[in-house]
Amino acid sequence: MNTRELLACAKLNWTLAIVGRRDDGMHLIDSIFVPVSLFDRIYIERIHVESMPPTSLRSKQPFASDVVVEASSAGVPSGQANLAHQAAAAYGVAAAARVQLHLFIEKHIPTGAGLGGGSSDAAAVLRALENASPRPIGAEELHRVAATLGSDVPFFLKPGAKRATGVGDSLEPFAGELPKHFVLCSDGVALSTREVYRAYDDALTSQSAPSKRSDSVVGGEPSSGGKNDLEAAAIRLHPGIIAVRDEMLRLGLADVAMTGSGSVLFGTTPFREEASQVSSELRRRGYWSEVADSIC
Repeated sequence: MNTRELLACAKLNWTLAIVGRRDDGMHLIDSIFVPVSLFDRIYIERIHVESMPPTSLRSKQPFASDVVVEASSAGVPSGQANLAHQAAAAYGVAAAARVQLHLFIEKHIPTGAGLGGGSSDAAAVLRALENASPRPIGAEELHRVAATLGSDVPFFLKPGAKRATGVGDSLEPFAGELPKHFVLCSDGVALSTREVYRAYDDALTSQSAPSKRSDSVVGGEPSSGGKNDLEAAAIRLHPGIIAVRDEMLRLGLADVAMTGSGSVLFGTTPFREEASQVSSELRRRGYWSEVADSIC
């Protein structure tokens, strides 16, 4: 069987405001998600979806599936610990199907970076299985399955500039103006989303009257980019983010801010050539850096 290649894009949070919490502790956000041209490459060696007969549906156990997920990076889990593997299993349950899937993920999106690489890989698997299924589950059910895997997985099912609210899975198109060229940079330190949110909560509890609404949202609408309510919390966990930010600003980038829960920062420039030059200089200084364009 011929190997199929899928591209799984990264995303930036052009703005990210924390606007409250649900009763279950999940944080409510208001954010602009922007897909960008940094991709993981997923090589599918085998894919088959076999819908089960109605007599098999009485069983509440997951249908036996043959799923193999491997990755190129030592820091990325293989097997059942990988979100792409979990996506295949979840699809099989939702579709009442036996799934056969063998794939290899060539990682280019760093982990613990706030770029959504694992979520994008999972969404790519869901799309591939839906396309291969003799009995597709449909867009609404696919969105539901994606949301069970992670709050930003639904975004990657059909990437485009989106305003994300709720826990990040309530999406609507964003028609506002966005930059075209981004320079991404980090010092290579990965941050845990859970730990960054915990640091954010700890900072709020230490304040006598914490604000529940960020200035990243003005009058119910997102303001200009370069604002992330989680950045201060991430800096408390990893102060090296400050040095990265200062280097990017010294090199002339605008709108410098962290994406997601970090640790990658982005900056903008209107010129692709300048973005490439700045990124090259950041790499020369020992940082990880890439140029990524908006693919809205």
